[in-house]
Amino acid sequence: MTSTARSTGLESHHNTGNGRRYGDMRDYMASSQFQPHRARQAIQDAHMKRTPSLIGYYAGLAVPITRWLAPIGSDWVWIDWEHSAMNVETDYGMSIMVHETAFMSNGRTIPFVRVPGHDEAMFAYALGAGATIVAPYVETVEQAKPIVCTAIPIFGGPDRYPLNGQAAVIIQIESLEAIQNLDAILTEHGTPVMYGSEPEWLEAVVLYRATVEKHNKPHAGITLAKGDDLRKVASKTAMCITAADTLELGELMGDLAASKETLALK
Repeated sequence: MTSTARSTGLESHHNTGNGRRYGDMRDYMASSQFQPHRARQAIQDAHMKRTPSLIGYYAGLAVPITRWLAPIGSDWVWIDWEHSAMNVETDYGMSIMVHETAFMSNGRTIPFVRVPGHDEAMFAYALGAGATIVAPYVETVEQAKPIVCTAIPIFGGPDRYPLNGQAAVIIQIESLEAIQNLDAILTEHGTPVMYGSEPEWLEAVVLYRATVEKHNKPHAGITLAKGDDLRKVASKTAMCITAADTLELGELMGDLAASKETLALK
């Protein structure tokens, strides 16, 4: 039953009529699931609308729930190493969550890891686990340079050293200073995809979007929209998060309150 439901969901989202073998993220798998997917190509295809926008979910909890969520058919998962109490390797550490995402989804879901800061070792751990990188709080050209370099093929040899060239680097633009410097960052480094800013920065958002369009770069974001509103959001994004374990579990509070109200003695 699980296999049938998963297949149905994928077929409704992706059109295999374009010559792709699977019509999902398995088309971007590396030769081994321990290696990163060809995330750069997947993002670029979605950006150019050769494929639908990539639908993902946010994994903010370092718990075994990932192994249950991985097979549901999302295109990608955001593993929040920055804000979770997870280590690198043991228990439900970052690398375990990356591996379970890749293997439990049979390659259908690309693992993205939001690293805790700009430590080069953290990037190496995430790439080594087989993930694509999300770098937080990038505000200047100087900050972007070492981050972008982590995903440049070693010695310029993509055939011999393919891992870094397969993975993508997403930089998070999270402040007004970052938005104001975005044009310089993209001119200097041309990072593959940007992740949006806070909604209250209304003028900054206009500048952000204009800069992204100027450089023709993929854009990603979180949305809780449904139906036509979701289609509108997806028309301008290559990737969007539509669900989160923390949000879904938080809704249990409302369900519990409603149940108590229904069963209260009156």
